[in-house]
Amino acid sequence: MVLKLTSSVTEEKRYDIAIIGGGVLGASLYHWITSLREESVILIEKESDVAVHTSSRNTGVIHRPFYLDPSRKRVQARSAGISYSLWKELAHASGSPWLECGTIEVAKSEEDMKALERYSEWSLQNGLSSDDFSILTGEQVSGIEPEVKCDGAFYSKTDVSTEFGALTKALFMRSGNSKSLITSNAEVLAIEENSDGCLIKCIINGRTTGISAGLVMNAAGGSALKIAHGMGYAANYSVLFFRGEYWRVVPEYGGLISRNIYSVPRHTKYPFLDPHFISRANGLKEIGPNAVLVGGPEVYEGISPADGNILSSLMERPIRPKLNLVFNREFVSLVSSEWKSSFYKSEMARRVREFIPGIETGFLSSRGFSGVRGSLIDKSGFVPEAIVEFGKRSVHILNYNSPGATGAPAYAVHIVRMMMEKGYLGDLNFGKSKISGSWDFDKISDLMVSGASAA
Repeated sequence: MVLKLTSSVTEEKRYDIAIIGGGVLGASLYHWITSLREESVILIEKESDVAVHTSSRNTGVIHRPFYLDPSRKRVQARSAGISYSLWKELAHASGSPWLECGTIEVAKSEEDMKALERYSEWSLQNGLSSDDFSILTGEQVSGIEPEVKCDGAFYSKTDVSTEFGALTKALFMRSGNSKSLITSNAEVLAIEENSDGCLIKCIINGRTTGISAGLVMNAAGGSALKIAHGMGYAANYSVLFFRGEYWRVVPEYGGLISRNIYSVPRHTKYPFLDPHFISRANGLKEIGPNAVLVGGPEVYEGISPADGNILSSLMERPIRPKLNLVFNREFVSLVSSEWKSSFYKSEMARRVREFIPGIETGFLSSRGFSGVRGSLIDKSGFVPEAIVEFGKRSVHILNYNSPGATGAPAYAVHIVRMMMEKGYLGDLNFGKSKISGSWDFDKISDLMVSGASAA
């Protein structure tokens, strides 16, 4: 089957709901609303296909929420825990990749080992069973992954490597109703909002078009804050974009390691991920990422977007949160270090060699994928969680980052439930989905509240 997209939109038609963004979160919102109600919904995607950007440009790892503090990241942790079984059912039904390879997060210090102990407590609180994970000694790690050397590790046995782009398209294929529509090549220029709804001005295939909707749901990922700012919302937030780059490992060496190998994060207040080794569902092995500061959400090469430069991006209002970081020596030092690992694959190999000592620069054959994360900042620094901001007739989902793809189906239920409680969707009766099994709105909503396991 082929996902049906259209570039033909009738200007005279008014839609009940317009969803902006055809990524994994937009797909999840589209699924719940169109599968369970006969609302007229239009999804607006600026590319010629869905899931082109972050939803496909990621590690492909479905994370169990072992590393998420349930007291500080409750919604994120529950979304990830509940969505695991949802993705599993969809992957098997659609033939999407599902490689249950597991993740080993290694410790290289006494402080790291303390973090692993916290992971054990968090895992149980986040709904994992004791069979899903274990704490390993360094010797035990070497027993199952001889190339890995460490003091100890947390082993999340049921982490999965998949392709979120394929899952996103499969979700779209199983969603929709007779009144729903998915556009393509539709770039949003501006949105005028009033008490009755919104007028969305778009360029569709070079032609300016107005789309009228009673409610707008902004799930535009890296462009979400720009859209919110244009409508007068989220004025206290700025965004910085960081490109994560990976290097591909030659099969002769990559084949010696079968699991994902991560290291305990050291700079948790910044969006700088410590390097890891990824076992992709298609058999490729990669190491990375870095976090290169760039000028836009789709700058996959260089530092500036095609229609501007990084300086203009940094000067976008509000400026104060960015200035606070510019004068932060630790942050500036980290930015410089990340650039170094972008220019020299030897630097990336050196970083990974801390826990995979046998990896050599010559084992990195070529650049792998690169993806861009937009990280929200305010006057206090980087914002750690997603933000949902409600307008008159609009809802804006901002800063929805890793493990966002993992938790998207359940997080979308959380958003829809909030909208219902605030009166944005009226008296809707959700319950059954076109996808069988665990895809039940009311049950997922109850799990998000109770924190019980979805398994």
